[in-house]
Amino acid sequence: MATAKWTTPSVIENIVTTELNSLANGYGAVSGTITIDNLLYADLELLTGTWGVAPTAGSLVEVYIVRRIDGTNWENYTSGASGVGPANGYVGGFPLAAVTTAQRITLPQITLPPLDCLFLFINKSGQTMNASGNTVKMRRYSEQSA
Repeated sequence: MATAKWTTPSVIENIVTTELNSLANGYGAVSGTITIDNLLYADLELLTGTWGVAPTAGSLVEVYIVRRIDGTNWENYTSGASGVGPANGYVGGFPLAAVTTAQRITLPQITLPPLDCLFLFINKSGQTMNASGNTVKMRRYSEQSA
């Protein structure tokens, strides 16, 4: 029986650098195109700036994968006001604490699609995010047989 082990993870990518800054509650922001590199999984890390008013405990910054199956047209989603993710794209959320200090939260082992995609982030914190300091990083990896 083969033993599975992790491949060496990719370099850390900054996939959102300023898009979440001043993002109002209920609004969405999208990453640039994530180009497929044949790694199956990704861990995401949200770093928030400080908060003017603490978010609601347990509220989320929701995360969706947006696909373009035909290589040209993105599936339906809405960024900006009234952010709405694609119907089958929800992959999880970053749970927030009710504090005004910066927060660092990970979302582990997201399965990546076998095609280019976007990540959509929707602020469901109950508050507007800080004007600066909000980023999302990604590290990709896969499994290999020993």
